[in-house]
Amino acid sequence: MARIKTQKTGIETEAEFFAKVDTAATLSVEIRRLEADRDKELQEVRERAEVAIKAKQELLAGISDACAAYATENRAALFEAGKKSAVTALARFGFNFPAPSLVLASSKRRNWQGVAEYIRENYPRLARFWLIWKEPEVNKSAIKAAHLRPANLTKLGLKLQQKETFFIEPKDNGTQSEQ
Repeated sequence: MARIKTQKTGIETEAEFFAKVDTAATLSVEIRRLEADRDKELQEVRERAEVAIKAKQELLAGISDACAAYATENRAALFEAGKKSAVTALARFGFNFPAPSLVLASSKRRNWQGVAEYIRENYPRLARFWLIWKEPEVNKSAIKAAHLRPANLTKLGLKLQQKETFFIEPKDNGTQSEQ
């Protein structure tokens, strides 16, 4: 006859089992209540912080715009010859070129829907990459990733546009104090 091994559970009687089940249910309810309280407090903190963050972001945008205008007008005085950036005690600032964006070459000639139709008619094999099919729409990132020559982009009625932008980056050395 095979011997059945049972694992010790620490529960000896049916009454202990029911008591442990009730304790587990009570703990689950308490955990849910604590999680709800935590989430409510986190939401309150987020809401309070959001007001302060939004005010600081608006202030930062205004200061950055003013600095960009000044730097554009006084470029020679602010930057060494051939340089596009400089540093202060707390920041690095200057001009850079972000990733180019794909724009219509001539808005009079074609719109994005016209570009999508042109691709579908003239490049049917590439259309699966260059169009998004839920709503026939130009997949700009795929066309940019194809690294087409300007002449080929012009055929599509497109061009790459890149504008120089002003930036201010805080130095990340951990020595800045909170202002």
